[in-house]
Amino acid sequence: PADGTYTLQVLDLLGHGNPGNVYRLTMGQLPYDTVLYPPAGQSASTIQASVVGKNADGLSTGYTFQAPFLPGVTTVGSPYGPQSFCVSPYPVVRNEAQPATPSALPGGFTGRISKRGEVHTFPIQGSGNFEIEGFATRVGSPLSLHINVLRADGGVVGRTDGDNRFTVNLEAKKAYQLKIEGDSTQGGVDDVYYVEAHPVHPELECVVRPSNVCLRPGASVIVTVVLKRREGITGDVHIDLQNLPAGVTATPTVIQPDRNEGLVILTAAANMAPIVQSFSVAVTAEGPGGTVATWAKPQDTFILNNDPHYIDRRDVIVSVRSILDFVPSLATQGTIKVHPKHGTEVKVVIRRRDGFKGPVTIRMEGLPSGWVANPESIPPDKTEAILLVRPDGNDTRPFRNRDPKMTPITAVVEANSDEFLYAAGTLKIAAEPYNEEQDKR
Repeated sequence: PADGTYTLQVLDLLGHGNPGNVYRLTMGQLPYDTVLYPPAGQSASTIQASVVGKNADGLSTGYTFQAPFLPGVTTVGSPYGPQSFCVSPYPVVRNEAQPATPSALPGGFTGRISKRGEVHTFPIQGSGNFEIEGFATRVGSPLSLHINVLRADGGVVGRTDGDNRFTVNLEAKKAYQLKIEGDSTQGGVDDVYYVEAHPVHPELECVVRPSNVCLRPGASVIVTVVLKRREGITGDVHIDLQNLPAGVTATPTVIQPDRNEGLVILTAAANMAPIVQSFSVAVTAEGPGGTVATWAKPQDTFILNNDPHYIDRRDVIVSVRSILDFVPSLATQGTIKVHPKHGTEVKVVIRRRDGFKGPVTIRMEGLPSGWVANPESIPPDKTEAILLVRPDGNDTRPFRNRDPKMTPITAVVEANSDEFLYAAGTLKIAAEPYNEEQDKR
């Protein structure tokens, strides 16, 4: 507010410190909240682009770069720092440079809603099922995207809002319009967008959490794989951890059609030497056209104001270090049967290392919808606990009526002290026979 001496404070958001937490800070009248225009281009093509955003006056003279080869949202360099950019395998039409004839699908469409109430329309033609997908937030734009596909008479074939997608069925040789706009209050140089229309095909998208897996020799931990998208796939999704260090093994894991999460148990051999190594999580399934495969993206979870926030990482790492505080195991083995009216007990036993006297909390993850097991604590003078798997008040019928031909659901029991979290083992979950009508009588 006035000339003088001030103090700039820099700290970690969670109050933590680490030798790897380096930073660079630049101060001045600098561009920020910047985006590229256009925010998308065809794979391997030459892009003439400009950087726009706050404090970006005078930066719109433009520069040229080569679009990456692999399709998808990526980061490209610019004279003013890294920028988000969407690479398309298809030709990309700019709103200000539309051809005189309708664009044949598949294809991409990009533009900028520069003033309030502005609406962009692209004449399109295609035959068959197409998926229409919007990109605004993912390329750094503040635009609240609204997308419609209209027939020649103005009737709506399909629509969506935001960075989402929808499917339309187009008739050959008929005229359609792709209509794109923002909220009524929006409009500016940085309100850019990209919309892609591509054939519908099976697709997988998933993440793995956490990105840093800490193991101790002889111990097991859980790695969670979450499906973000599964389209055109009706069977099991298989998870395969590749390039693990020698001595570290992973349980075979599938994500069933009625589930979106898989829990993989990693175990380190008791005699393992210390090691740090990256590995990969391959995810495969069978679609109508054959095998569909992808790699799970590493993520970490931060809890801020009681809400989870997810940060993407480049690699997923496993490290083996130190010694065990305790070893948990399941006294209950095999398959447990759950009932909609009463609970089922699961016994967990721990073996403490000499000198470890701390409490241990036991919990169960991966139970089917309709059942819960409250966490239980093993006090310092005890070595076992009983988990009660019981109905949680929600509808238990979807699991009880589940197709018996589907892969069984597996739950994981974990145990944690103040310092570390271990996996105790897995249990298959089955429904105990129950006749609802007889129970009513």
